[in-house]
Amino acid sequence: MTWAVGYPPSLRSPSVDLTTSEPCFNSFTSLSVSKVEGTLVYSLLSQNPNGDFYIHVYRIKCTESVLRSNGYSSYTLNVSVADDVTTLYDTFNVTILGLPSKPKY
Repeated sequence: MTWAVGYPPSLRSPSVDLTTSEPCFNSFTSLSVSKVEGTLVYSLLSQNPNGDFYIHVYRIKCTESVLRSNGYSSYTLNVSVADDVTTLYDTFNVTILGLPSKPKY
């Protein structure tokens, strides 16, 4: 098994734009592979800080309310895709756009 052309996510600089309508309704990135041997298992191994990201089938999605309340402009996600023979890993940053400015005192 290998990453599909243009993948893994670390090659694409994924982002979530909170100024759009329903920014977490669609996935902001996906885990696409080729030359699969057997059943695929997609895993979100870690996220730092916790932004309540989750995997839906092979797509990575987010929870808008958590991203807004956390206020972090970047998250690091560690993912894997495994088939019956191979496990692929990727670590990538997700940039959060459109966070409100923090007041200056």
